[in-house]
Amino acid sequence: MRKPTTFFIAALGLLVCTSSAFALTPAGTTITSTAAASYTIAGSPQTATIGTATFKVAQLVNLTIAWQDSGNIAVAPNDTGKVLTFRVTNSGNATDTFTLGINNLLGGDNFDPTAATPAIYVDSNTSGTYDTGDVATTSVTLVPGASQTIFLLNNIPGTVADGNTGNSRLTAKSNVANAPGGPWPLGKAFTDAFATGVDAVLGVADGTIYATGTYQVSSAVVNLTKTSAITDPYGGTSPIPGATVTYTITATVAGNGTATGVKVTDPVPLNTIYKPGTLTLAGAPMTDAKDYDAGDVGGTTANTVTVTLGDMTPATPAKVITFKVTIN
Repeated sequence: MRKPTTFFIAALGLLVCTSSAFALTPAGTTITSTAAASYTIAGSPQTATIGTATFKVAQLVNLTIAWQDSGNIAVAPNDTGKVLTFRVTNSGNATDTFTLGINNLLGGDNFDPTAATPAIYVDSNTSGTYDTGDVATTSVTLVPGASQTIFLLNNIPGTVADGNTGNSRLTAKSNVANAPGGPWPLGKAFTDAFATGVDAVLGVADGTIYATGTYQVSSAVVNLTKTSAITDPYGGTSPIPGATVTYTITATVAGNGTATGVKVTDPVPLNTIYKPGTLTLAGAPMTDAKDYDAGDVGGTTANTVTVTLGDMTPATPAKVITFKVTIN
Protein backbone atom coordinates (compact mmCIF):
# COMPACT_ATOMS: atom_id res chain seq x y z
CA MET A 1 0.00 0.00 0.00
CA ARG A 2 1.32 3.44 -0.87
CA LYS A 3 2.22 5.70 2.00
CA PRO A 4 -0.23 8.62 2.26
CA THR A 5 1.40 11.85 1.14
CA THR A 6 0.08 15.39 1.44
CA PHE A 7 1.17 17.96 -1.10
CA PHE A 8 1.29 21.69 -0.27
CA ILE A 9 1.90 24.48 -2.74
CA ALA A 10 2.57 28.01 -1.54
CA ALA A 11 0.79 30.74 -3.46
CA LEU A 12 -0.81 34.11 -3.01
CA GLY A 13 -4.17 33.51 -1.40
CA LEU A 14 -7.58 35.06 -1.76
CA LEU A 15 -8.52 37.45 1.06
CA VAL A 16 -12.05 36.96 2.33
CA CYS A 17 -13.16 39.96 4.36
CA THR A 18 -16.87 39.36 4.77
CA SER A 19 -17.70 38.02 8.20
CA SER A 20 -20.45 38.12 10.74
CA ALA A 21 -19.76 39.45 14.24
CA PHE A 22 -17.09 37.26 15.80
CA ALA A 23 -16.96 36.60 19.53
CA LEU A 24 -13.23 36.01 20.04
CA THR A 25 -11.07 38.92 21.15
CA PRO A 26 -8.83 39.90 18.21
CA ALA A 27 -5.15 38.98 18.43
CA GLY A 28 -2.96 41.93 19.42
CA THR A 29 -5.67 43.56 21.53
CA THR A 30 -4.07 45.23 24.56
CA ILE A 31 -5.74 44.37 27.84
CA THR A 32 -4.82 46.71 30.70
CA SER A 33 -5.77 46.22 34.33
CA THR A 34 -5.05 48.86 36.99
CA ALA A 35 -5.41 48.42 40.75
CA ALA A 36 -5.86 51.41 43.05
CA ALA A 37 -6.16 51.97 46.80
CA SER A 38 -8.10 54.63 48.62
CA TYR A 39 -7.43 55.80 52.16
CA THR A 40 -7.82 58.76 54.53
CA ILE A 41 -5.17 60.79 56.31
CA ALA A 42 -6.25 63.25 59.01
CA GLY A 43 -9.75 63.10 57.64
CA SER A 44 -8.64 63.85 54.08
CA PRO A 45 -9.44 61.20 51.43
CA GLN A 46 -6.43 60.00 49.46
CA THR A 47 -6.03 57.86 46.33
CA ALA A 48 -2.89 56.10 45.19
CA THR A 49 -2.31 54.04 42.07
CA ILE A 50 -0.88 50.73 43.17
CA GLY A 51 -0.01 49.08 39.87
CA THR A 52 -0.87 48.42 36.24
CA ALA A 53 -0.66 45.08 34.35
CA THR A 54 -0.74 45.09 30.55
CA PHE A 55 -0.59 42.30 27.97
CA LYS A 56 -1.58 41.62 24.38
CA VAL A 57 -4.04 38.89 23.42
CA ALA A 58 -2.20 36.07 21.64
CA GLN A 59 -3.26 34.74 18.26
CA LEU A 60 -5.23 31.52 18.44
CA VAL A 61 -4.63 29.52 15.26
CA ASN A 62 -7.75 27.51 14.59
CA LEU A 63 -9.66 26.36 11.52
CA THR A 64 -12.23 23.84 10.38
CA ILE A 65 -13.00 22.07 7.10
CA ALA A 66 -16.31 20.37 6.32
CA TRP A 67 -17.20 18.25 3.28
CA GLN A 68 -20.37 19.83 1.90
CA ASP A 69 -21.74 17.24 -0.52
CA SER A 70 -24.85 15.41 0.68
CA GLY A 71 -23.39 11.99 -0.13
CA ASN A 72 -20.88 10.14 -2.26
CA ILE A 73 -20.41 11.73 -5.68
CA ALA A 74 -21.51 9.37 -8.46
CA VAL A 75 -18.88 8.81 -11.14
CA ALA A 76 -18.19 6.51 -14.07
CA PRO A 77 -14.93 5.11 -15.48
CA ASN A 78 -12.78 7.77 -17.24
CA ASP A 79 -14.84 10.69 -15.90
CA THR A 80 -12.87 13.95 -15.75
CA GLY A 81 -13.15 17.02 -13.53
CA LYS A 82 -15.49 15.49 -10.99
CA VAL A 83 -16.12 17.96 -8.17
CA LEU A 84 -16.03 17.61 -4.38
CA THR A 85 -17.19 20.61 -2.34
CA PHE A 86 -15.69 21.73 0.99
CA ARG A 87 -16.06 24.68 3.38
CA VAL A 88 -13.00 26.15 5.11
CA THR A 89 -13.55 28.39 8.16
CA ASN A 90 -11.08 30.51 10.11
CA SER A 91 -12.19 29.92 13.70
CA GLY A 92 -9.14 31.71 15.15
CA ASN A 93 -8.96 35.33 16.29
CA ALA A 94 -6.73 36.86 13.59
CA THR A 95 -6.64 37.07 9.83
CA ASP A 96 -4.80 34.00 8.61
CA THR A 97 -3.59 32.53 5.35
CA PHE A 98 -4.08 28.82 4.83
CA THR A 99 -2.12 26.80 2.28
CA LEU A 100 -4.39 24.29 0.56
CA GLY A 101 -3.37 20.78 -0.48
CA ILE A 102 -4.92 17.69 -2.03
CA ASN A 103 -4.17 14.11 -1.00
CA ASN A 104 -5.59 11.19 -2.96
CA LEU A 105 -3.32 8.44 -1.63
CA LEU A 106 -5.62 7.37 1.18
CA GLY A 107 -6.62 4.03 2.63
CA GLY A 108 -10.11 2.65 3.09
CA ASP A 109 -11.20 2.95 -0.55
CA ASN A 110 -10.94 0.96 -3.78
CA PHE A 111 -9.14 3.38 -6.09
CA ASP A 112 -7.11 6.59 -6.08
CA PRO A 113 -8.61 9.49 -8.02
CA THR A 114 -6.14 11.50 -10.10
CA ALA A 115 -5.96 15.22 -9.35
CA ALA A 116 -7.02 17.44 -12.22
CA THR A 117 -4.67 20.22 -13.36
CA PRO A 118 -5.33 22.49 -11.55
CA ALA A 119 -7.18 20.62 -8.84
CA ILE A 120 -8.18 23.26 -6.26
CA TYR A 121 -10.61 26.09 -6.95
CA VAL A 122 -12.15 28.83 -4.82
CA ASP A 123 -15.85 29.63 -5.16
CA SER A 124 -15.04 33.12 -6.41
CA ASN A 125 -18.62 34.04 -7.33
CA THR A 126 -20.09 32.57 -4.08
CA SER A 127 -22.59 30.45 -6.01
CA GLY A 128 -21.88 27.36 -3.91
CA THR A 129 -21.53 25.32 -7.09
CA TYR A 130 -18.41 24.87 -9.23
CA ASP A 131 -18.58 26.66 -12.56
CA THR A 132 -16.22 28.07 -15.17
CA GLY A 133 -16.02 31.42 -13.40
CA ASP A 134 -14.29 29.95 -10.36
CA VAL A 135 -10.58 30.57 -9.89
CA ALA A 136 -7.81 28.04 -9.31
CA THR A 137 -5.90 28.65 -6.07
CA THR A 138 -3.52 26.99 -3.61
CA SER A 139 -4.20 29.21 -0.61
CA VAL A 140 -6.93 31.30 0.94
CA THR A 141 -6.77 34.22 3.39
CA LEU A 142 -9.65 34.55 5.84
CA VAL A 143 -10.51 37.15 8.45
CA PRO A 144 -11.67 35.76 11.83
CA GLY A 145 -14.96 33.89 11.52
CA ALA A 146 -15.01 33.96 7.72
CA SER A 147 -15.62 30.89 5.57
CA GLN A 148 -14.84 30.02 1.97
CA THR A 149 -16.15 27.26 -0.30
CA ILE A 150 -13.36 25.27 -1.96
CA PHE A 151 -13.70 22.73 -4.77
CA LEU A 152 -11.48 19.72 -5.48
CA LEU A 153 -11.48 18.40 -9.05
CA ASN A 154 -10.37 14.86 -9.83
CA ASN A 155 -10.29 12.42 -12.74
CA ILE A 156 -11.51 8.84 -12.40
CA PRO A 157 -9.42 5.89 -13.67
CA GLY A 158 -10.83 3.74 -16.45
CA THR A 159 -10.25 0.51 -14.53
CA VAL A 160 -12.77 1.11 -11.74
CA ALA A 161 -15.68 -1.27 -11.19
CA ASP A 162 -19.29 -0.63 -10.27
CA GLY A 163 -19.64 0.26 -6.58
CA ASN A 164 -15.95 1.12 -6.09
CA THR A 165 -15.15 4.15 -3.93
CA GLY A 166 -12.27 6.61 -4.13
CA ASN A 167 -11.37 9.18 -1.46
CA SER A 168 -9.91 12.65 -1.92
CA ARG A 169 -8.77 14.91 0.93
CA LEU A 170 -8.56 18.70 1.18
CA THR A 171 -5.91 19.88 3.65
CA ALA A 172 -5.44 23.43 4.97
CA LYS A 173 -2.39 24.59 6.93
CA SER A 174 -2.00 27.95 8.67
CA ASN A 175 1.09 29.83 7.55
CA VAL A 176 1.62 30.81 11.21
CA ALA A 177 2.57 27.20 11.92
CA ASN A 178 5.59 27.71 9.63
CA ALA A 179 7.13 30.29 12.00
CA PRO A 180 10.90 29.79 12.57
CA GLY A 181 11.81 27.38 15.35
CA GLY A 182 8.94 24.94 14.74
CA PRO A 183 7.35 22.56 14.51
CA TRP A 184 5.27 24.02 17.30
CA PRO A 185 3.35 21.76 19.71
CA LEU A 186 -0.35 22.11 20.29
CA GLY A 187 -1.19 24.79 22.85
CA LYS A 188 2.33 26.22 23.33
CA ALA A 189 2.88 29.96 22.77
CA PHE A 190 5.51 31.04 20.27
CA THR A 191 6.35 34.23 18.38
CA ASP A 192 4.17 34.71 15.32
CA ALA A 193 6.53 35.80 12.56
CA PHE A 194 3.58 37.21 10.61
CA ALA A 195 2.23 39.49 13.38
CA THR A 196 4.90 41.62 15.12
CA GLY A 197 4.72 41.58 18.87
CA VAL A 198 1.98 38.98 19.16
CA ASP A 199 2.40 35.44 20.40
CA ALA A 200 0.56 32.60 18.72
CA VAL A 201 -0.92 29.35 20.01
CA LEU A 202 -1.90 26.44 17.77
CA GLY A 203 -5.44 25.25 18.44
CA VAL A 204 -4.98 22.32 16.02
CA ALA A 205 -1.90 20.13 15.70
CA ASP A 206 0.68 21.61 13.30
CA GLY A 207 -1.88 24.28 12.41
CA THR A 208 -3.32 21.77 9.94
CA ILE A 209 -6.73 20.23 9.44
CA TYR A 210 -8.40 18.21 6.69
CA ALA A 211 -11.65 16.72 5.46
CA THR A 212 -12.23 13.83 3.06
CA GLY A 213 -14.81 13.43 0.31
CA THR A 214 -15.73 10.24 -1.54
CA TYR A 215 -16.50 9.30 -5.14
CA GLN A 216 -18.50 6.15 -5.90
CA VAL A 217 -18.69 4.41 -9.25
CA SER A 218 -22.38 4.23 -10.12
CA SER A 219 -23.33 2.62 -13.40
CA ALA A 220 -27.06 2.19 -13.81
CA VAL A 221 -28.22 0.04 -16.72
CA VAL A 222 -31.84 -0.02 -17.89
CA ASN A 223 -33.01 -3.44 -19.02
CA LEU A 224 -36.10 -3.92 -21.18
CA THR A 225 -37.84 -7.17 -21.92
CA LYS A 226 -40.68 -7.48 -24.41
CA THR A 227 -43.07 -10.36 -24.91
CA SER A 228 -46.11 -10.89 -27.12
CA ALA A 229 -49.28 -12.90 -26.70
CA ILE A 230 -51.56 -13.62 -29.71
CA THR A 231 -55.28 -14.26 -29.81
CA ASP A 232 -56.80 -15.06 -33.22
CA PRO A 233 -60.46 -14.62 -34.22
CA TYR A 234 -61.04 -18.36 -33.92
CA GLY A 235 -59.98 -18.70 -30.29
CA GLY A 236 -56.49 -19.85 -31.12
CA THR A 237 -53.04 -18.25 -30.93
CA SER A 238 -52.12 -18.13 -34.60
CA PRO A 239 -50.63 -14.88 -36.04
CA ILE A 240 -53.18 -14.50 -38.84
CA PRO A 241 -54.85 -11.36 -40.19
CA GLY A 242 -57.40 -10.11 -37.69
CA ALA A 243 -55.50 -11.57 -34.70
CA THR A 244 -54.79 -9.37 -31.68
CA VAL A 245 -51.24 -9.12 -30.36
CA THR A 246 -50.73 -7.97 -26.74
CA TYR A 247 -47.24 -6.59 -26.15
CA THR A 248 -45.80 -6.45 -22.64
CA ILE A 249 -42.67 -4.35 -21.97
CA THR A 250 -40.96 -4.61 -18.58
CA ALA A 251 -38.36 -2.03 -17.51
CA THR A 252 -35.88 -2.62 -14.67
CA VAL A 253 -32.57 -1.07 -13.60
CA ALA A 254 -29.39 -2.96 -12.70
CA GLY A 255 -26.07 -1.78 -11.35
CA ASN A 256 -25.56 1.04 -8.90
CA GLY A 257 -26.97 4.53 -9.24
CA THR A 258 -29.86 6.32 -10.88
CA ALA A 259 -31.07 6.21 -14.46
CA THR A 260 -32.54 9.67 -14.99
CA GLY A 261 -35.54 10.41 -17.19
CA VAL A 262 -36.17 6.89 -18.48
CA LYS A 263 -38.43 6.97 -21.55
CA VAL A 264 -39.61 3.94 -23.53
CA THR A 265 -40.45 4.25 -27.23
CA ASP A 266 -41.87 1.43 -29.33
CA PRO A 267 -42.94 1.97 -32.98
CA VAL A 268 -46.12 0.16 -33.93
CA PRO A 269 -44.94 -2.75 -36.13
CA LEU A 270 -45.49 -2.74 -39.88
CA ASN A 271 -48.55 -4.66 -41.04
CA THR A 272 -50.33 -3.97 -37.74
CA ILE A 273 -52.66 -1.28 -36.44
CA TYR A 274 -52.64 0.01 -32.85
CA LYS A 275 -55.83 -0.90 -31.01
CA PRO A 276 -57.10 2.35 -29.45
CA GLY A 277 -57.47 2.58 -25.68
CA THR A 278 -55.22 -0.37 -24.84
CA LEU A 279 -52.15 1.42 -23.46
CA THR A 280 -51.47 0.73 -19.76
CA LEU A 281 -48.69 1.36 -17.21
CA ALA A 282 -48.54 -0.87 -14.12
CA GLY A 283 -52.06 -2.07 -15.00
CA ALA A 284 -53.52 1.45 -15.04
CA PRO A 285 -55.05 2.67 -18.32
CA MET A 286 -53.55 5.70 -20.07
CA THR A 287 -55.04 7.88 -22.75
CA ASP A 288 -53.69 7.64 -26.27
CA ALA A 289 -53.35 11.42 -26.51
CA LYS A 290 -50.29 13.36 -25.34
CA ASP A 291 -51.67 14.89 -22.16
CA TYR A 292 -51.39 14.68 -18.36
CA ASP A 293 -50.45 11.01 -18.05
CA ALA A 294 -47.12 9.30 -18.78
CA GLY A 295 -47.92 7.77 -22.17
CA ASP A 296 -49.23 8.47 -25.65
CA VAL A 297 -49.56 6.81 -29.01
CA GLY A 298 -48.57 9.01 -31.93
CA GLY A 299 -48.61 12.24 -29.90
CA THR A 300 -44.86 12.47 -29.29
CA THR A 301 -43.76 10.51 -32.35
CA ALA A 302 -46.00 9.43 -35.22
CA ASN A 303 -47.22 5.81 -35.03
CA THR A 304 -45.11 5.20 -31.92
CA VAL A 305 -45.93 4.25 -28.34
CA THR A 306 -44.11 6.58 -25.93
CA VAL A 307 -44.12 6.14 -22.14
CA THR A 308 -42.11 8.27 -19.70
CA LEU A 309 -41.04 6.32 -16.61
CA GLY A 310 -39.00 9.02 -14.84
CA ASP A 311 -35.96 8.33 -12.65
CA MET A 312 -35.26 4.70 -11.79
CA THR A 313 -32.76 2.95 -9.51
CA PRO A 314 -32.09 -0.74 -8.87
CA ALA A 315 -34.53 -0.44 -5.97
CA THR A 316 -37.35 0.80 -8.22
CA PRO A 317 -40.00 -1.89 -8.80
CA ALA A 318 -40.27 -3.16 -12.36
CA LYS A 319 -42.43 -0.91 -14.53
CA VAL A 320 -44.73 -2.80 -16.91
CA ILE A 321 -46.22 -1.31 -20.08
CA THR A 322 -48.83 -3.08 -22.22
CA PHE A 323 -50.62 -2.24 -25.46
CA LYS A 324 -52.39 -4.12 -28.24
CA VAL A 325 -52.23 -4.17 -32.04
CA THR A 326 -54.26 -5.94 -34.71
CA ILE A 327 -52.57 -7.81 -37.57
CA ASN A 328 -53.71 -6.50 -40.97
